[in-house]
Amino acid sequence: MKKRALLEMSVETLDAAIAAARGGADRIELCEDLSVGGVTPRAELMQEARAKIRIPIFAMIRPRGGTFHYSAAEFAEMKAHIDFAKSTRMDGVVLGILTPDGRVDVKRNAELVDLAGTLPVTFHRAFDELKDLQTGLEDVISTGVTRLLTSGGARTAILATVGSYRSMAGALGDPGGHPSTTASAQACPSGRGSLGCGTPVDVRL
Repeated sequence: MKKRALLEMSVETLDAAIAAARGGADRIELCEDLSVGGVTPRAELMQEARAKIRIPIFAMIRPRGGTFHYSAAEFAEMKAHIDFAKSTRMDGVVLGILTPDGRVDVKRNAELVDLAGTLPVTFHRAFDELKDLQTGLEDVISTGVTRLLTSGGARTAILATVGSYRSMAGALGDPGGHPSTTASAQACPSGRGSLGCGTPVDVRL
């Protein structure tokens, strides 16, 4: 029997989160300001969403819109946000840090993954800003994240489990394809420049 795709909804308000849960979403990516791709939700929003919603909630950890290279103060803010997400019983976090020259900041990302502890960590579509996707994929894996949200440089996005990423690596090396086609995965529009999208799916590649 064909496995049903996992439906994850990116939302920026409590009402939208409740509606997504009632509408059949399997998981929620909670953020604010989707017009810039999403930033860390307010503390109150995390608390209220956790109190009202029983399905898994992954909190965006992103201190601002714009580039994915952060100052020391912004990095400290991300750490504080992860600590708060853990204290409010979020089920995971979504993040991504790049270096000024457009590479995965392995050291900083790994530090955040370590801080997250048992919480699953998704590396968001900062990945698609990388100059070298294949090298970047190996770097992302080395940080210890468990999921990757990517379009492989295309206009659609898939959420892939890191445990079986080799097919994705092959797809990224194929100039005629990208993970969502090579892996025969269901894909979704990226929409509004969001780091996530309305309906990413978990795919075992």
